Amino acid sequence: MKVEDIADPVEGIIFDMDGLLVNSEKLYWDANIVAAKEANLDIPDDSYLKLVGSSVKEMEDFYHKHFKTEADRDKFIKRTDDLVWKWTDEGKLKLQPGVREALAVFKEKNIKLSIASSNYENVIVHNLDVLKIKDYFAGEKSADEPTPAVFFKHVGFRNDVDDIPDLQGHQKHEQAQDDVPDR
Repeated sequence: MKVEDIADPVEGIIFDMDGLLVNSEKLYWDANIVAAKEANLDIPDDSYLKLVGSSVKEMEDFYHKHFKTEADRDKFIKRTDDLVWKWTDEGKLKLQPGVREALAVFKEKNIKLSIASSNYENVIVHNLDVLKIKDYFAGEKSADEPTPAVFFKHVGFRNDVDDIPDLQGHQKHEQAQDDVPDR
């Protein structure tokens, strides 16, 4: 990540976490492979590349194709999540190159920073804590990667949210945050 010449006033920046701020996509890929081998699943290792940056629908299609029951799928997901959490605690989760420096520049310029991610909120907070970058961010939002207007209102970037179009036509994520167990 590189920051050059921020000339115009910037009120805030919203970051995605996985793949942009941190190298978590590689950890999830590796964890999927380990979890599949432990469960004796015959899924080629490169199949998980399809999950990198995928939508909820694409993930559901992947799971439907490779798992006979929801219980098998849930066990696989839990094992994957547990491995990534453990590896994060072991220091394997890293900031992408230049991120810490860019965050320092944004803080110096008093630019509000926040995160919108499809990852679980407890995972976002854990990652920010482990990497010691939580203090840079005004807020984080997970699960449904909300429309820009909803997100700006959530983190307090703007008051005139009715003027911001829904740029991506987001659909709400079906899983409520309440369904995600705390670690």
